[in-house]
Amino acid sequence: MSVGIDRIFQSDLDSLPLPPEEIWVPGDRARPFGPTLIGIVVTAIAGVAIVATAIGVAQLSAGSASGPTPRPSQSVCERGGSRCVGPVPVLYRNSGLGYNLVIPSEFTMVDESGGQSPPNLPARLVSRLRLTARPSRADAATTAQYGQVPPWDLVVEVYTTRISALALAQSHGCTNGCVTAPTTLGQQPALLATWSDGQLEIHGYYVERPDRVLVFRYATGETAERPSGVTEEVLQRIIEQVGLL
Repeated sequence: MSVGIDRIFQSDLDSLPLPPEEIWVPGDRARPFGPTLIGIVVTAIAGVAIVATAIGVAQLSAGSASGPTPRPSQSVCERGGSRCVGPVPVLYRNSGLGYNLVIPSEFTMVDESGGQSPPNLPARLVSRLRLTARPSRADAATTAQYGQVPPWDLVVEVYTTRISALALAQSHGCTNGCVTAPTTLGQQPALLATWSDGQLEIHGYYVERPDRVLVFRYATGETAERPSGVTEEVLQRIIEQVGLL
């Protein structure tokens, strides 16, 4: 059940203790308000701000390296819990695999950790999450058409591997015409790879760890296929807010 902001203010203000009567009862109009009353008002405003902030943030934690089950608080999930959407931005934290995401409210999170690892590479896919703003029926059709990284989606993968980030990017399609450059992600060194795949433009961020590589990829495509409210700036903002643990 949602709580209106007016109810929050009323509840917090009603619970405040009143100062001595001589401070707040109207008397001499020339007498200024005392510092105690000003302090009470400031405290009330600060308290309401804290409560409103707490209501406006939903948190999601996962600590298993074997593939977390998305469970956003106050969310609506399909049967099995593999696809969830929250009414407010969700903080997704996976301490086992070493990253967290801030997921906008218009996106749903799909767990695709049962996917296949790249062929002919000493790398094992241990986790794959895809963020999409399409409804379920349209998403199924788009995924079947485009494969691993549909347009206007963002995919997060974790591989246990001993190869370089560049070699993994090349296995994803970063070959002829691919542009690579060093960058940072979550204040850590990363490889940015950009390439074309048919009508799609793929942007991949690869972060090497001693025992794994974290991959964050998104694709842009035709404007007609773009879900409402999703732009490249929105996808890039998700990338910029990635935290590495």
